[in-house]
Amino acid sequence: MSAWERLTRLEWRPAGLLAVFLFYSLLTFTLWDARGRYQPRGDEEFYLIAAGSIIERGSVELTAATEAEFATRAIYKRGLPRTPDGHVDLGGSHLYVGAHGAFSIHGLGLPLVLAVPFGLFGTVGAKLFLIGLASMLVLIGWRISGFFSDDATLRGWSVVAVFVAMPFLPAANQVYPDLPGGLICLFGLFGLMRVSYAKDAGSRVPFALALAALPWLHIKLAAPAAVLAVAGAFLVRRRGARAVALELLPLGIALGLLAFYNYYAFRSPVAAYGPTALTADLASFTVFVGLLLDQNQGMFAQNPVFLVGVLFAVPFCLRYPFVGLVALVLFFALIVPNAMHDNRYGGDSLSGRFGWAAATVLTIPTLYGLIALGTARRRIATAIVAAGIAFQTFEWLFYAVGVQDLYQRFNRSPDTYSIFFGPLGRWLPAFYDVTWAMAHWPNWIAVLLLLGVFAAGIWLARRDPLDRRIAALPMS
Repeated sequence: MSAWERLTRLEWRPAGLLAVFLFYSLLTFTLWDARGRYQPRGDEEFYLIAAGSIIERGSVELTAATEAEFATRAIYKRGLPRTPDGHVDLGGSHLYVGAHGAFSIHGLGLPLVLAVPFGLFGTVGAKLFLIGLASMLVLIGWRISGFFSDDATLRGWSVVAVFVAMPFLPAANQVYPDLPGGLICLFGLFGLMRVSYAKDAGSRVPFALALAALPWLHIKLAAPAAVLAVAGAFLVRRRGARAVALELLPLGIALGLLAFYNYYAFRSPVAAYGPTALTADLASFTVFVGLLLDQNQGMFAQNPVFLVGVLFAVPFCLRYPFVGLVALVLFFALIVPNAMHDNRYGGDSLSGRFGWAAATVLTIPTLYGLIALGTARRRIATAIVAAGIAFQTFEWLFYAVGVQDLYQRFNRSPDTYSIFFGPLGRWLPAFYDVTWAMAHWPNWIAVLLLLGVFAAGIWLARRDPLDRRIAALPMS
């Protein structure tokens, strides 16, 4: 048996998948940290300042913690902004100074989660903890793949192609709530896919508690939390009003406590965000499409294997109509507020950050599609997975081993915009500048191709669905 045959027949186990993800995510972080790359910046330092204040001072009021960071530069090596008289500037864009002191405008949930690892091991400890948290994506993906097939080889390689890839590998060590929020959403969908969900009250407890944490990570995650909570309540509706109330109660309590905290800190139940934080205009629509298709920002550009999820979106919804509908609504609940956010594409952070959470939802129809293809057309699935892994290797060598910068690239010409493709980028979709994005002809081709893939999925579902042999497998 050749090496290729042994690879394509490898029977994966969850521990092996977890080891692969941890190896590459830890290696990526180690390579970056050794060269001083991707140190905390933007929102990240204030998440960590808040985490340090919680563990060291027992306080979420950040005046003292910010002054200490200003003096030591322990987190942000460049140093926090200063006033003309040489003191730390508490009036910057990350802090709200009110009657009760200075509070971070960013969610309090992530600092609470990171308080202990940051207190013990500093920034490195916080990032390692986040990598461990992100690795749970692989385990949940493995469990979800088991709903579609019992073929360990097919399931394992599908999980590798989907999760051991962009955006999840570089995102794993970044101090933002987007990926942890996406992890909770994926866990929530996994819970809804289990046929025992409505019958087993014990299994619903971690589901409800996880959803309650979402709005504390960031207020924009309140809508996705509500989508999943209402879906869970719908599944248990036949078990009576008490079951429905218990399904919604944890999220309701969490939202109430969050509103109380926000009012105390910001004099507003929705934190420091005003009516202009979200805008619906041409720029928002451009960002929305860019989070899908832009050559740097777009999830389909970062991992083209996700196009399999678009192809099999309709077959998946026909096979699992309830979960499919919830996943569709959840996807838009995650990506639309980010597209409407006045801080376009997430500001000073890695390209594609505002699509990380929605990408976790897209993994489900993508796994389904790969397994459906592998069940009916093994060679096609093998070719797609192999091409996907090869492309991810190319990208990883650029951003992890090489010196390619994954940060946002604004105010660039099309010739210098591309992260991975150099001057070829002028022929690829780019949606970062609304003044000319609509006139950039590769953008229209990309949109038409995406719509064509979706339309092909409709044809596939109506004519000769490739998932016919897995349709009989029950969810469990």
